[in-house]
Amino acid sequence: MANWQSIAANGDIEVSKHKPLRWAIIRSGLYVNWFPSLGGILVGLALRLSYTGVDDKNIFKFAFDTVLPHGDPIVRGIILGCLLLGFLATSLSTSDSYLMSAVQTITYDLLYHKEIKELLENENEEKEKFYVKRAKSLLLPVAVAMVLVFYGSYTAYTKYVGRSALDFQMLIYSFAITLLVPVMYALFAGVEKAQRHKRAAFWAVTAGISAAILPYITVVVMKVDPDLIGDVVNYTPIFSLAISSVIFSLGLLFKKK
Repeated sequence: MANWQSIAANGDIEVSKHKPLRWAIIRSGLYVNWFPSLGGILVGLALRLSYTGVDDKNIFKFAFDTVLPHGDPIVRGIILGCLLLGFLATSLSTSDSYLMSAVQTITYDLLYHKEIKELLENENEEKEKFYVKRAKSLLLPVAVAMVLVFYGSYTAYTKYVGRSALDFQMLIYSFAITLLVPVMYALFAGVEKAQRHKRAAFWAVTAGISAAILPYITVVVMKVDPDLIGDVVNYTPIFSLAISSVIFSLGLLFKKK
């Protein structure tokens, strides 16, 4: 989400600076892909190899138990406290990125697109303050709506699907990864081409998200046994990325014709 905000914030940057900006965004994405993504997977696999009975429901307990198990209680408490604060900070940083992106999208793309576009062309300090205040006024309502949506989704997921809470993260990751292909195209093709294919990007993202939630809708609406979908939930990011890529590629193909 930080990359998404960086792209939006630098939409009117000089053409000569596009190339270094592109690679800076790509590098930051690769860093995140290594840690915590790949790094976290490797740590989890190491724990499973080192201990028996480790699964996604008790992995955090085993992880915390490995921190100075025979050390001084005060030192161990400080280290565990720092680790806990690190987990909370990571979660909150993700949440605030989603919140800022949601408010930005609502304000610029849905409510005041023409007005803000005119403001960017003709600067007006009073109007700028007005739209900033309007955007700030959306922070609390959007935050409350996000909490309700995520809580409702999680409650329905654990109630009807009955899978581990960690599997629910795959659904969240699926939503974000649907942006990959349209964003990469916009980075390398430029603003003008990206604008011409914005409908393809919209339908690609919509299709990717639909592919992610389809297994859960099947379980909840059609009353299918949750065990039938098994580990399919762990592959939803791949399904979402594949569907998004195909739809966007078709959009580019038919637009050219």
